[in-house]
Amino acid sequence: MKCVKCGRENAVLTLPYNGQALGAKCFTDFFEKRVRRTIRSGKMFRYDDTVIVKAQGDVNSQVLLYLLARFASRHKKSKIIAVAVGNKGVNKIDKLCKGLSVGLELASSEDGFTRTAKRLRADKIVVCTNLDDEVEVALSNFLEGKIRKIRKEAIPVVRPLRECPIEEIKAYAELKKIPYTPIKRKTSREWKIISDLEKTHPGVRFQILASQDTLKKISLQ
Repeated sequence: MKCVKCGRENAVLTLPYNGQALGAKCFTDFFEKRVRRTIRSGKMFRYDDTVIVKAQGDVNSQVLLYLLARFASRHKKSKIIAVAVGNKGVNKIDKLCKGLSVGLELASSEDGFTRTAKRLRADKIVVCTNLDDEVEVALSNFLEGKIRKIRKEAIPVVRPLRECPIEEIKAYAELKKIPYTPIKRKTSREWKIISDLEKTHPGVRFQILASQDTLKKISLQ
């Protein structure tokens, strides 16, 4: 099957929510544009920000570290620094950081991560949650009758991968040969519901996320 975008490449994956079969280059372009759009629409960064990525060696944080380092290369005043919490995945993080010429700091705990971010005078902290993580929390809130409020953080927290499904993040990592440490996902009642819904209604994760964002805006009015 050929890529529906360019008609030249062989398709490497099909997006179930829109039926598009995409080749390697068209898919990576599509993926990067989505992340850029999320960053722009959320007004996540300034051109001169010092950005701390909470690096864990998993596919989410490794892909996001790779993307942010590429995006920041156009803005000479911006700075990307990875901070690894604990020892898990440090070898993979270190390998990627060296390839990207990104600084790496180590923190022994969550408190240590916060102290490190403050010491580095971070303007933004990047948390590497994906669409699946965001939707799982959103559904839990719906089921418990809660609407999360937006908290004021000492250092603003942003989530550039919040609109990216985990399967597409993994596909991007494989195509770009980004090293990462596989982490087994813990299943929850919410995730089982989402997984079943996604099989019969492809794209429902995006709808749940959009509903959560709308409810957040209403709750702040």
